Amino acid sequence: GLVLDPDGNIILTYVPEAPDFHCMIRWRPDGTMPKQFGAGTTLCAGTPHGLQLSLESGEPVLYHANNGAALHKTTLDGYLIWSVHGPPGRNASFQPYKPTWFATPPESKMVYLADGYGSNLIHVFTTQGQYTGRFFGGRGTSAGKFMTCHAITYDPRRGRLLVTDRENH
Repeated sequence: GLVLDPDGNIILTYVPEAPDFHCMIRWRPDGTMPKQFGAGTTLCAGTPHGLQLSLESGEPVLYHANNGAALHKTTLDGYLIWSVHGPPGRNASFQPYKPTWFATPPESKMVYLADGYGSNLIHVFTTQGQYTGRFFGGRGTSAGKFMTCHAITYDPRRGRLLVTDRENH
């Protein structure tokens, strides 16, 4: 994942290799002064994939989708606020579970997680990391279904969630 923080700094998520235990790097807006950071093995285990910046009560936070069946919320400096591991609600029917991306509508109490390399469902969590039990999508080619719901975002112009599907066009 790649985001710009409120100061215009560039933040990139990557898969670390030993002995590196970080999985994020930040550059100044002009591309100088790279600095590795992150919460270490808890945040970086698995395959870091999607990264989403969200403002919650005016404070920036980062949401991380990890193909290793995990999702995390951190401060802008990479300190863990919460982590959720395994399929939502520990429900085995959601397997395989490999999250790819998040959407966080402004000032919403909900976070939408795309399970793009797994069940092709969009799962709904609270900003506190609690699974709501709500989901939509699933594998298929008919309306409302996805083959690879790789990313999700919020479109403020229309007030809607947009899901990108790498196979259905």
